[in-house]
Amino acid sequence: MNRRHLLTGIAALGLASSANAASAGFGLRLSNEGLIMPVIVKGRPLTGILDCGASASLMDSSVAASLGLTIDRERKGNAIYKSIRTAQSAPVLIAAGDTAYTAPLMIMPLKQAGLTSDMIVGRDILDGHRLDLDGPALRATFQTRQPPLGNMTALALNRSANGTLAIDMEIDGVPVRASVDTGSNTPLILKADWAQRNGLLTGRKISQWLGGDVTGLHQVTMSSVGRATFGGLTFHDIPVEISDNRLTYDVNLGLDFFLRLRSFWDIDAGRLWISTTPDHLARPFDRERSGLAYLPQGDGLNVIFVAPQSPAEAGGWRKGDLITAIDGTPIAQMAAIDDWKRDPSRQTVRLTVASGETRTLTLQDYY
Repeated sequence: MNRRHLLTGIAALGLASSANAASAGFGLRLSNEGLIMPVIVKGRPLTGILDCGASASLMDSSVAASLGLTIDRERKGNAIYKSIRTAQSAPVLIAAGDTAYTAPLMIMPLKQAGLTSDMIVGRDILDGHRLDLDGPALRATFQTRQPPLGNMTALALNRSANGTLAIDMEIDGVPVRASVDTGSNTPLILKADWAQRNGLLTGRKISQWLGGDVTGLHQVTMSSVGRATFGGLTFHDIPVEISDNRLTYDVNLGLDFFLRLRSFWDIDAGRLWISTTPDHLARPFDRERSGLAYLPQGDGLNVIFVAPQSPAEAGGWRKGDLITAIDGTPIAQMAAIDDWKRDPSRQTVRLTVASGETRTLTLQDYY
């Protein structure tokens, strides 16, 4: 399921260079938690989520304890859906990708919220570091001084009072300032009152799904919009989450856009440069097509939510059903358990449940 894990409200904390800068940096791995990057803290290799939407870097409390990090004080902030409290460590040296920075870490039980990564690399790494992020190549580097490509478009990168980064864009022709957020796997998150006020849900298919942050899972409304435009680029048919969230701006622009872009981040200069290719611009956005949300349980997948108006609801699926195999392959033998749900070319899937029954589920877009 799409998950959003990161803090948004913790308080304070020339175009002629080589086009190969990002490819000479470090590799990223894409998972359902986001962009995973290598991190080293106190000599220990860790996994981190690259997230410019997080106001500070966070570490799982069990990892912090094993590293012997000392706690300075308690902090308050907002996740996407709820207020939270975290502990703050003394400043620590963090080697991230191909650079290093020193910052206090916000410490909380991230793994209890469903994360497997050890920490979140927040936007504090961008203070004093420029980022060249090649989304399609899954490469990045902080060791760069200028935007990499002469054909990149420069956007104003605004910064709110609490440090949230934002750009100006349009959604279905409606101008809006949107936070930019590589930590969100949902392409667009809209505040419900703003979406309703601007008529963005009129005539659209609507369903429900589960969104998540460091406070756990929350039921949200899912729909789509026709187009999103920024930097002279227009993307079409974009899945959106509509919720009463605690985000700073009415719209949150997520990771799926940056996977289609070469982007260069310079928050000190207040600029975000972007470019893409026609193929990446036209690539369809993934969306969930089954209506089944589940979590691992033993050697199976326990259904925890069935989306209204979805193929799963029409097929009689219920919360508590246990999936043991997909197209005849046992869950325990599968490396990827979600890819089938978002494959637009797939029409059906065979799901075996704990009783031994195999059910055929017809897949389709339902929001």
